[in-house]
Amino acid sequence: MSETEPHTFQATEWLEIAQEVSRNHGFGPLAQAAPEHWQKVLACLRDRMRLKGVTPPFGWCKEIAEQASRGQQ
Repeated sequence: MSETEPHTFQATEWLEIAQEVSRNHGFGPLAQAAPEHWQKVLACLRDRMRLKGVTPPFGWCKEIAEQASRGQQ
């Protein structure tokens, strides 16, 4: 059995996953999602990161929010 490289935090990759989560939950575009929906998206992202062995780095929520055009979150 070969070893696989551990996943790392790549904001663009996780932004795509955030968009998928938002779409799957029917929240619409990330930039316009209600604050409570945005928090749900972040919780789902954090859980997915942990499942892949990624420790969410400090500031990851802010970085994803900026890339999703959410301004200061």
